[in-house]
Amino acid sequence: MSEGYQSVDNNEVGQVRDALEALVTKGAGRMLESALEEEVSTFLGRDSYQRGNEFRGYRNGYHRSREITVGLNPVRVKVSRVSEAPTEVSTDGVTSQIVHQYEKVSMKTQELFRKLYVEGLATGDFEPVFRELIGETAALSWTTKVYQGHQRQANRGATERGTGVYCV
Repeated sequence: MSEGYQSVDNNEVGQVRDALEALVTKGAGRMLESALEEEVSTFLGRDSYQRGNEFRGYRNGYHRSREITVGLNPVRVKVSRVSEAPTEVSTDGVTSQIVHQYEKVSMKTQELFRKLYVEGLATGDFEPVFRELIGETAALSWTTKVYQGHQRQANRGATERGTGVYCV
């Protein structure tokens, strides 16, 4: 064995990937909370601890934190509360346009699950949905490559020439 290569334990690789997912999930949560705070600041016309020219309501803490599944990972967020918003400013109170009131799963993820259920059961072909979920850059496994080769061969027309001599 060459001295330049070291054996890597699969458990260590799994821990690094888990750490990467945790880091990405935490970053997504912070970005989402920042966007929610910006949404409230825009509605009120002022930042926290500042006075505005026109009264549009008060910041009143946060709703209970909850998890919203975005893609494959749940992201924990806290949505800000605004109280005493005048009816001429907002007739039905203040609701977030980013995170809806009872939303637990993002709309895109719900759409992917519907496609996975419908297309997977109807055709048995999960690949388009997984490509949309994981992306085009995900490497194909050897079983997928063998299956695709078999499908190409089965769908080949009778007029096409074969690639070898077949004895029956």
